[in-house]
Amino acid sequence: MGRETKILTSVSIQPIGIFSCSKSQPFSAARQGSVDRSSEFGHIQLNPGFDFEQALTGLQEFSHIWLLYQFHNNSHWKPMVLPPRGTESRLEKKVGVLASRSPYRPNPIGLSCVRLEKVEGRQLWVSAFDLLDATPIIDIKPYLTYADSFPEASLGWVDPKPFAIELSAQAQQQIEFLRVHGLPEIQNFILNQLEYDPCNCKKKRVKPNPQGWTLAYRTWRIDFSKQSNSSLCVLEIRSGYSAEELSQTADPYLDKPLHLQFIASIATRS
Repeated sequence: MGRETKILTSVSIQPIGIFSCSKSQPFSAARQGSVDRSSEFGHIQLNPGFDFEQALTGLQEFSHIWLLYQFHNNSHWKPMVLPPRGTESRLEKKVGVLASRSPYRPNPIGLSCVRLEKVEGRQLWVSAFDLLDATPIIDIKPYLTYADSFPEASLGWVDPKPFAIELSAQAQQQIEFLRVHGLPEIQNFILNQLEYDPCNCKKKRVKPNPQGWTLAYRTWRIDFSKQSNSSLCVLEIRSGYSAEELSQTADPYLDKPLHLQFIASIATRS
């Protein structure tokens, strides 16, 4: 008879620190850190009471690091998931969660490679990340090109070809206006959402309109049109409020003044 296999029923893991950034909702984060187009730095504060300053000795010499962390917003998991991107034959077919990078996992553990910018004491600053604010950090490891990179590896069901996204002159002006007036993440959101499978109404807040498609971002609407099977153009950004809604005093999202200013700026230019 073979040896009995011991089954572990639990593993105790304590976070070593907390990740901080401005991104608090899943739709605002990049699908992978390597495709994050924002210029934001993420901050990691390691917990006090341990010799973490010594544990970080030598890490600054690496340009990239692995972060292991907890998907802290998820309380359940699914054995089958609809992947956010894939080949045309896979777009509406589910795959096993262990064959995906879905955050809804049996153990909600994430793994991301990020660029290391700076280390000071028990604090680290990173860029090109896909984590959300308040993410518990479980472990940190250096990225090693000779051990961690396999350019010839098969990509399975994942389609590596993104849509080419063009921003119209009007959309560029509108995005810049919103960036200057406190909405810096909208361009990154647009690129992340439209790069793969842009017209999938089941996965995204997108719906058809007479000229093409409309993507929703909070109380804003982004109109775009497909130019081909591999390219699209963002036509304009507009308010999601109706004139009647803007005339009402209720402002649950505290953003109506920005919408009014935005509309006034468009009227001034036209």
